Amino acid sequence: MDLGGEIRKEMTKPEFGGKFVPIATIMRIFYSNNSRELRRSLGKDLNKIDSGNQSTEEAIAKLESYVKSKAVKLYAVLLLIGAPELIVELSQTMIKSDDDTDQTIGDWIFGQSDERTDLGSYCTLEYLESSPLKHVAPSFYDAQWRIPPVLHAEIHRNYPPRDFHFPFEYKSKVPKGGSNGSLLEVKVADGHLKAPGYKTVCAPLPLPCDLSPYALG
Repeated sequence: MDLGGEIRKEMTKPEFGGKFVPIATIMRIFYSNNSRELRRSLGKDLNKIDSGNQSTEEAIAKLESYVKSKAVKLYAVLLLIGAPELIVELSQTMIKSDDDTDQTIGDWIFGQSDERTDLGSYCTLEYLESSPLKHVAPSFYDAQWRIPPVLHAEIHRNYPPRDFHFPFEYKSKVPKGGSNGSLLEVKVADGHLKAPGYKTVCAPLPLPCDLSPYALG
C-alpha cells in the first residue's frame, strides 16, 4: 500500500468518523520504519518527473528533508489527490511571502485565508487558482480539509461551514444525556489544539523531528 493509501486507511477508523486524519498520524506514517516508505514514495515521484533517469539517493534525501521540514501537510494533501509527484516541482518553486520576499512554497500556504503563521488556517480556492497549484486547485482545496487546521484557544477564526471538519476523535459510541440534549464525548486529535496546559501523546514511538509547529505537547 502506498502512502496515500495508508493515509486514507487511517481516515476510515471509527474515531475519525471517516472525515479526517490528524497531523500527528501523518507524522507517524512519514517517520515509520525510519522513513523508508516516505523515501520510496519520493523516489517514485522523482522518477515520474524524470523518467529517463533513476532518482539518486542524494536527490531523494534532499526531497525528504524538504518535506519533513517545510511541507508535511502539503505532501499529504498531494498524496490524497493522487498527485504526489508535484512535490518535486514545488520543492524548487519560489513564491512571494507576506513580507514580499521570495520563499520556497511549503506548509505556510495554509495560512492564506488570514495569517500565515502556522496551520491554523487554510488555502482559499482563489489563492490556489493563482498559485503553482492552479492545475489541481479544486481537488487540493477539498482535500486539505481532510487534515483539519490547528485550533487555538485564544484565536477565533472563521471557516467555511460546508468544508470545515472539527478535528474531534469520538470517544464514546453511545450519546450521553445532557440538560439540553444528547452529548457525545470527544477529544481534540493530537496536534490540533494550541492551548495553555493542553498535553497530547504524539505517538507510541519516538519521532526524531520537531513537531512544535503542529502543537504537540
